[in-house]
Amino acid sequence: MTEIEEDFLNIINDLKDKIDQPTKYNNKKSAGLIRQLLLDDYPLIDQVNSKHKLKMSFKVRKLKNAEPGIGKMIMEGIVPKEITNESDIETINRQKFLKLRCLILHEQIYNVQDIIKINSNVRGGIHSGKAKTEKEKLAVEMINTGPKIGYKNGEPADVTLGLVHPIAKILLKSLEELEYKIKNAL
Repeated sequence: MTEIEEDFLNIINDLKDKIDQPTKYNNKKSAGLIRQLLLDDYPLIDQVNSKHKLKMSFKVRKLKNAEPGIGKMIMEGIVPKEITNESDIETINRQKFLKLRCLILHEQIYNVQDIIKINSNVRGGIHSGKAKTEKEKLAVEMINTGPKIGYKNGEPADVTLGLVHPIAKILLKSLEELEYKIKNAL
């Protein structure tokens, strides 16, 4: 096993541990781990999968049309339900997953990539930074003024931080085959 494969497996295990205990801190750190896997200049998934050449796909719930507008807040349920009609699920590639809408706040539409970047680059998942765009500023404003999402085994989180959890669940499910190949290539 290569060092990069070991890193990949450690990150997967760390991500699993963090989403099992969804605290604010764990969700921020999960966003940082997801960024390493999906968004870095040479994402860890690409480095590890270059040997295995698996087609990466993500199963998500099909979303209904929704438009932004003043006063609107629509948080999308992107994780497929346990018992669901297959016609409610779609399998998409990584680029479509990263562009998948998961939140509407007023006039702003947030996709998976936005949520990961805000929580890893602005809110401390990798490092803390200043919100620069209107989208980032609104997300940060929602920390104190917006509703909270509760988990049965964790503390409440604001909506942008709370969305890291379902994103992580979808990602982990999509990486199961790659994880299996690496573990069993010994």
